[in-house]
Formats: sequence, structure tokens, C-alpha cells
Amino acid sequence: MAEKTRMTPEWVKRVWADNPCAKLDNGNIRMGPCRAAFVNVLEQRKKDGVEKGYGVVLLVPDKEIIGATALQVLEDDYMALMREKAPAALNNPDLLAKYHNPFKKQGSWIDKKSGQLYDGFVPGRIAISANSSKSKPPVVDINGAPIIDKARIYSGCWVIPAVKCGWINNTENEGPTFYLQSLMVVADDESLGGTGGGDPSRDFAGVKVDASVNPAAAFGASGPTAGGNGEAAARAALFD
Repeated sequence: MAEKTRMTPEWVKRVWADNPCAKLDNGNIRMGPCRAAFVNVLEQRKKDGVEKGYGVVLLVPDKEIIGATALQVLEDDYMALMREKAPAALNNPDLLAKYHNPFKKQGSWIDKKSGQLYDGFVPGRIAISANSSKSKPPVVDINGAPIIDKARIYSGCWVIPAVKCGWINNTENEGPTFYLQSLMVVADDESLGGTGGGDPSRDFAGVKVDASVNPAAAFGASGPTAGGNGEAAARAALFD
């Protein structure tokens, strides 16, 4: 398996129980701890010499460990935006499939050169690409101090991200996506190699860690969102 981590399932379960996904009063969603991959948050990623904005791929742990409803706060915002922008798609699977699904399968991340799954990506789990095309997202440590050293924020470390659901509409995709607002680096782990508008004082207010760098503050969680059978099918299809 390509997970390549020092962290035990018990550690992951504990830090997610202490720090579940939570909707903040500024509209952001503070996620539970994820591993960072394809990190481009201190410098913009470039393609053919052109700057393409900032971003990170968030590797969500196994739902068997963190709980089946661990991402429900993100799902609720996705569903709310689909109801607003494309309500007909929620009752039409073929139409729904044409819209961007921000909940990607980790098993689909294959290195084209080697034909192998990228290190850290595990089949059956979810990956979320969180990007910021307009501004560099603030990155802080567990004390809230800004991180400017690229060695401190790397592919493989554990982060608590703050994201915001928004609508993307470009030549490649249309649909809900999660925009990166800010990041807190909370734990080191094995490097996975490769690199790939938030306010951290608000996004991470209340986050506490112990001497072994384990998050230990409990946050609130959103309740389920009501919906008809079509919406229930659409929600289930996110992870098919």
C-alpha cells in the first residue's frame, strides 16, 4: 500500500475526534487533519512557465477510522450550492455527472511516468483539491505563527485546512469546488516527495495541541441536511 506514514490509526481517530469538520461563522469550513500532497501554497504552481495559482491536495483519512459522516459539513455545502445553481441535476444522474465533483478518489491519482499510484494516495479514500487562484493562502504553525519556510509545509505533513465551497466555471470544469482559505500545519510525517482569502486568526481559533503535536480541541459539527430521494442519491453519488 502506498500510504507511507508514521501515524497509527489510533492517532488519526483521536485527532479527528478532537478536531472534526466544522462550519465557521465566516462561512469557511475547518476540516479535520489531512495529509498534504502536491503542495503549492507558498509559491504559485507553474505550467509552461505560466503561474497557475496556489493549491494543495488534501488526503482525507479512511472513513472507517474517522467516521462515515466525517465530511458531512462539506457535503452539505456542496448540496446547497447544487440546489442553487443546478437543481435539476440532483434528480438526473446523467446530468449530475457532467458537473465537477470535488470529492475525488485517491485511487485515480496515477503517476503517468511510472504507472503507479502516487505515494500517500490509498484506494477507497477521498482526496480534495483545494485551490486559490487569486491570492496566497495564509499558512501558520500550531501557535498561529506564519510559516514562510518551504521546508515546513511539504507533501506528507499533516494540516488542518480551512476551505470555502464555491462555484467553478471554466473551460475544463463547472460545478462546486472547495477554495483554499488558509492552512495550519499540525504534525510532521514521512515526506511523499514532489510538490506540486483566509484569516488564520479566525479559521483556527480554539485549536490546541499537546506537547506531541496532537490536536486536542473539540469543535462543533453541522447536522444533516434534509432532502428528497433525488438529493439522497446525488449525495451518495459523490463517493461512487
